[in-house]
Amino acid sequence: MRESKRNKSNKGSSHKIIVWVLLIVIVLTGGFIVYKGFFVNKIGDADVLNVEAEKNKENRYLTIINETNQVINEVYVYYGDGEEAETMQVHEPERDSFSIEIPEELVEYDKFTVTMIDRYGYKYEKTVRDVGSKGRTNVKISEENKVKQKGDFFRGIEQFFNND
Repeated sequence: MRESKRNKSNKGSSHKIIVWVLLIVIVLTGGFIVYKGFFVNKIGDADVLNVEAEKNKENRYLTIINETNQVINEVYVYYGDGEEAETMQVHEPERDSFSIEIPEELVEYDKFTVTMIDRYGYKYEKTVRDVGSKGRTNVKISEENKVKQKGDFFRGIEQFFNND
């Protein structure tokens, strides 16, 4: 009788050990996935372009540096006398610094205007002249480059209530 009770208790404890080991493995696997997903440096498209722009001296790049302390929703690039370079648009850039490659079709242009629109609708604009024929050109855009436009009063109210 005692033997059978002992065997039953051994079976029960071995099942508990297996369940605990499986639970620990699942928790560790989930923790690893969360760690890799959120805490490891991600290299997005913009970052890859920054690295490429630094290394590749043959192509032309504009490296946009956002110093406005605002989240940018849209970036547009104009060349020459204000014609939009549609292939150079960026929507919701993830970083404060990102590079945009200047297409070969625009090789004869050395004047570019970068327009950024933040999450409140404020517009920032900066014109860069003498963009090199090779390499990258930094374009720092700050609060000083804000363009006054209709509706700024209401944007300011929205920004105030968002503690920005």
